[in-house]
Amino acid sequence: MSTTPALPPAREVARKVVPGLLVFVGLVAGLGALFRDPILAFAEGVVQDFGRVGVFWGCLLADALPAVGAQPVLFLGYTGGVPFVELLLLAAGAGVGAAALLWAIGRVLARLQRVRAWLDRTGLGPWLRHDAARTVFWSAVLPFPFAATALAAGAAGAPLLPVLLGSTGRAVKALLNLTLIAIGWSAAG
Repeated sequence: MSTTPALPPAREVARKVVPGLLVFVGLVAGLGALFRDPILAFAEGVVQDFGRVGVFWGCLLADALPAVGAQPVLFLGYTGGVPFVELLLLAAGAGVGAAALLWAIGRVLARLQRVRAWLDRTGLGPWLRHDAARTVFWSAVLPFPFAATALAAGAAGAPLLPVLLGSTGRAVKALLNLTLIAIGWSAAG
């Protein structure tokens, strides 16, 4: 008997994901159509005041907090004039930085016997020690809590390098988000 859960069919996944992506594009287009000038003024001010370093740290903090996404930071960076590719590289680097930070915090938490026991009892510890790169990658791309996965990987004793390699999935997610932001913003005129 396999302990790996069955993956849902691609059609079912698409049926659930595509409407959410369309809503995201529609939201950006609506914001662009209704509030273009104030958004541009605010975003340009943010980028001017905090620069690329501010965008990087904003993305890193968003990635390091569970259930927070970097989309608002990417939106501000894009509408504030940071070039697409540069913004993608900043977000990807911030994702790797967040993974390293969370992994290190997880290593500290691993000193607690309760944490180690829970990870081993649930099977998450052995899973992450064996397959950290793939697990962190998919949590970085999908709407699964990336922060929780990177933290758990550190607590489970997964090596840092596979966690960092897996965190490059944040670049894939940033590319998708930036593309949707660009489409929505351009659609608004």
